[in-house]
Amino acid sequence: MLAAYHETTGGVDVLQVGEVDDPPAPGPDEVRIRVRPTSLDRVDIYWREGSHGMVIRQQPHIGGRDIAGE
Repeated sequence: MLAAYHETTGGVDVLQVGEVDDPPAPGPDEVRIRVRPTSLDRVDIYWREGSHGMVIRQQPHIGGRDIAGE
């Protein structure tokens, strides 16, 4: 899938756009959403910077919490 992601904290230069692995199949109490448009918001900037207590726990960190899909 195509995603905006980063693997380390830093400035805008660590942000990448490219193909990443598809997420695992949803569990019994989960759904999968086909995301169409998305955006990077202020919290995505905090993750990228490593500020406000945000720590990357799984790499790559895929941004875009605000989505529209089906």
